[in-house]
Amino acid sequence: MDNNIVSLSADNFFSEVICSDILAFVDIWAEWCGPCKAIAPIIDALAAKYNGSVMFGKLNIDDDMDFFQHSFPDLQSIPAVILFWHGEPICSLIGACSEAEYEEAILDSLARSSSELAGEAWPIACCAEQEASQEAAPEESGPDN
Repeated sequence: MDNNIVSLSADNFFSEVICSDILAFVDIWAEWCGPCKAIAPIIDALAAKYNGSVMFGKLNIDDDMDFFQHSFPDLQSIPAVILFWHGEPICSLIGACSEAEYEEAILDSLARSSSELAGEAWPIACCAEQEASQEAAPEESGPDN
């Protein structure tokens, strides 16, 4: 793992993410997940680029499934990236996204002040689903004959 990326667990999630005084970018992944491995070089590059202004962490769901299920009960798919600002989730990207999509989420989050983010619902983007819905033609319903 890149030196600019913290390996997250139940033991350090609070201190590294929730108590962070800078934007926290949390990559939720698993070793067996192909798309998770595919985006790893993108996450590494962004961690190097934003070192010092964004905390990057990776949470392997298989290392502590109980913690993952308790902390993210509604998360049904990986890879998933959740950005936290002063301990609050402010943005999430579900599925494998492009470097540009991750960077847009980072820049948007950095540009907004903490007062603008207070009490705001956090946006969720499903990168893979967006691509698939743009490429797929609508299906017609009818009897199967």
